[in-house]
Amino acid sequence: MTLWGNTLVLAGSFVTALEGTLPINRLGQLGGFLNLSGFQPRELQGQHAFAGRAIVYRQLAGTRGGLLGFPLYVGASFEAGQVADDKLRTLFDEIVYAGSVFVGVETLLGPFYLAYGQAEEGRRSAYLSLGRTF
Repeated sequence: MTLWGNTLVLAGSFVTALEGTLPINRLGQLGGFLNLSGFQPRELQGQHAFAGRAIVYRQLAGTRGGLLGFPLYVGASFEAGQVADDKLRTLFDEIVYAGSVFVGVETLLGPFYLAYGQAEEGRRSAYLSLGRTF
């Protein structure tokens, strides 16, 4: 969705074990850029997980004025989520909030991002990424 020259992306995910337990390779995983930024990738894992994010970004320069002729973007995210192993209802008891700011450039190999993320409890991470993340 484009709003006043900005692009808004809303996304979410939900994982749960309806019966029994999930195998380790199917656990809900949170952490990393735009997935509770501030936490390390897949740092939070559990039988039940949810995450939601709102990402807004803006193209600062087009193909002629960008970095080395490539489009340049700047953006930010607001994220919320949680994981739980016991009961599904405890999943929504203590939601964790996080966010990020990022700058990106579209390259021939895909988007290149430099980002900073922060979550509750003073969790902070920096990210350098090449390829699509959202």
